[in-house]
Amino acid sequence: MYICKSGNRECDGCGACQETPTYICPVCGEEVFETVFVSNDGEVLGCDNCAQIKEPYEMAEAERQRIEDEKADEDFEYWREKRFEVD
Repeated sequence: MYICKSGNRECDGCGACQETPTYICPVCGEEVFETVFVSNDGEVLGCDNCAQIKEPYEMAEAERQRIEDEKADEDFEYWREKRFEVD
């Protein structure tokens, strides 16, 4: 795709167009056409190809589920070891 040198819009046929610069995401290595996500200090976190936008409630639910899963794994290991203990 080409963009007009006189503004950030598609070429309208005036002949003064330049090729759109490409950017390669350092996280996934894919060419980025839309959005690059960066932290406040400028570190690239990803792009549309490798990162997702999540709502805060989704993140809170995922964290709660992760904690529950870790607890269940710990309980399983405890009882598995306990089962094979000899008094």
